[in-house]
Amino acid sequence: PMIDIERRKSEGRQRARHTWDGYQQIYNACPQWLKNACDAALYSLQRRSDLVAINIDKQIDMKARSIRVLQQKSRNYDKPVYIDIVMGDELFKAVKASIWSGINCPYLVHHRPTRITKTMREAKSHAFSVNADYLTRAYSAIRDEVGCYNHLPVLQRPGFHSIRALGIWLYTKAGYADNYIMALAGHANEKMKAHYTEGHE
Repeated sequence: PMIDIERRKSEGRQRARHTWDGYQQIYNACPQWLKNACDAALYSLQRRSDLVAINIDKQIDMKARSIRVLQQKSRNYDKPVYIDIVMGDELFKAVKASIWSGINCPYLVHHRPTRITKTMREAKSHAFSVNADYLTRAYSAIRDEVGCYNHLPVLQRPGFHSIRALGIWLYTKAGYADNYIMALAGHANEKMKAHYTEGHE
C-alpha cells in the first residue's frame, strides 16, 4: 500500500540575528586566526564549509586580488558554478593576515592547536587546517565567554554561520545591488536573500 508521508514543515529561523555591537564584542575577544576567519566570512559571504576548504595556492590570486570558490552545494552539478570574488580592502587585509600568519598551512582558515592527537591528524586534510564544526565550536565558546547573548537560550544565540547573514544585511544597507549580493552569496533567488536579511535591527 502507498504510504502518504507528510513533508516536515520548517519551524523557521531559530537563532537570533547578530547585532553589530554583539558581533564586535565577540570579534574583539577572538584570537587572530578566528578574527581572520570572521572577516573572511563577513566580507566574502561564503558558508563556513566553503571557507575552510579554500586552498591558498589553488584558489587565491594575490596579484589579481581574487578568490575562486566552488561552493559545496554546486559541486555535483553537471556544470559546477565557480564564484570569482574580487577582494575589497577589508577582505584582502584578512586574507593577507591569514597567509602571513607564520603557520605553514595551505588552507586560508588555519591555526596551530596546542596539542595534535593522531585522531585529529587523521580527521583533517592538514594538521593545522580547521574543519567547519571546530570553527563553530571555537566561535560559540568565545561568544558565551563574552556573554553578550547570554540572555538568550543557547540554541537561539547567533553562531559563526550567522556572520554570513550579518554580512548580507550590511551589504544591503550599504546599497549594493541585490543581484551582486545574491551572486556573492551563491543564492539562486531573492527569497533566500530575504531570509538572511530578516530579523536584523
